[in-house]
Amino acid sequence: MTPMKKMKKTNDIKAEVNRILNVNSIKTRAEFLTWSSQGGRKGYRTLYEAIKSLQPEHYKSIKTPNDSIRFYAQKHLRGYKNFNK
Repeated sequence: MTPMKKMKKTNDIKAEVNRILNVNSIKTRAEFLTWSSQGGRKGYRTLYEAIKSLQPEHYKSIKTPNDSIRFYAQKHLRGYKNFNK
């Protein structure tokens, strides 16, 4: 029996943040802060709720999931200091 290679864990939070922002055509900080799901909460609250419902196990496994979500959103959106594209 050959030893199994240690698999690199994919970052589900990063992938979901990018997917949600791309599907909703959100590219800037201003668009993000006015974005809401069905007229409810806006910006980060909408994103936190979406990730929590799409990746509940991974969300619970992270000590500070909202910080991770915010970090990846800011790297993806123009207008934030952390923007990286």
